[in-house]
Amino acid sequence: MKVEPFGPLDPSVYREVVQRALAEDLRSGDVTTEATISPEQRAVGVVVVGSPCVIAGLDVAVETFQQLDPNVVVTRHQQDGERCCADDVVLHIVGAAGPLLTAERTALNFLQHMSGTATLTRRFVDMAGGRTLILDTRKTTPMLRALEKYAVRAGGGVNHRMALDDGLLIKDNHIRLVGSVPGAVERVRHVTHDIPIEVEAQSIDEVREAIAANADVVLVDNLSIDGVREAVRLTRGRVKVEVSGGVTLDGLDDIAEAGPEFVSVGALTHSAPAVDFSFDVQPDGSTPESIRLV
Repeated sequence: MKVEPFGPLDPSVYREVVQRALAEDLRSGDVTTEATISPEQRAVGVVVVGSPCVIAGLDVAVETFQQLDPNVVVTRHQQDGERCCADDVVLHIVGAAGPLLTAERTALNFLQHMSGTATLTRRFVDMAGGRTLILDTRKTTPMLRALEKYAVRAGGGVNHRMALDDGLLIKDNHIRLVGSVPGAVERVRHVTHDIPIEVEAQSIDEVREAIAANADVVLVDNLSIDGVREAVRLTRGRVKVEVSGGVTLDGLDDIAEAGPEFVSVGALTHSAPAVDFSFDVQPDGSTPESIRLV
């Protein structure tokens, strides 16, 4: 499993996504802002987090404001991957008032979604306590995979496969169509010897078959905790074990104690609760202390 170090996203990854998200919200124009705010009006605002979280998506939020006002001035008070407390100011923004108001919801949507994923990931990582690596899955929002998997990294998790060409995973449907675990592994061996082979096993018998077929990783799917312990015992370190299927925070301690190398959690990207953010603005010239609206 390749563990990528956490670092900033290349803007090319999210620039078009931001453009499409703004177009979705803007359509033919922001009729409220255009009717109430003059083009010359300038404003200063702060993005504030509403609850404790691990933040992710600041670059994407900044890009959202910059696409509508390239001259916007942004000061960052937090960095992606950092823990934030309720009421922390994460961004201080000065620019044309109209574009700031128009970009607000789209920017906050990115922040709340990505920070939610990072926050849930950090909870799993903290619970694992270094005993196993927490992986994500391909259960991501269409077209937002790169952002969601970045948020997993911000929370201390590890990306599994970014796409179907990023690793071999023989799943239950492959096995059914081929007819057996050994047959599926043999077909893969004919194609490549360079990529580690992972085999999904839904029973201890399939774990044994994967070991006998010289798989590199066995993904035990929806086995009981006793089944996980037995799978780890059978591999004896010769084959790595990944646990998947309905993993929760409540059950993670027992799973990690059983000794698998990896635990994959689809909920990191498909069910993470959003983090609340607000954007408080005042006319330009206000002091930062006066911006917070009550």
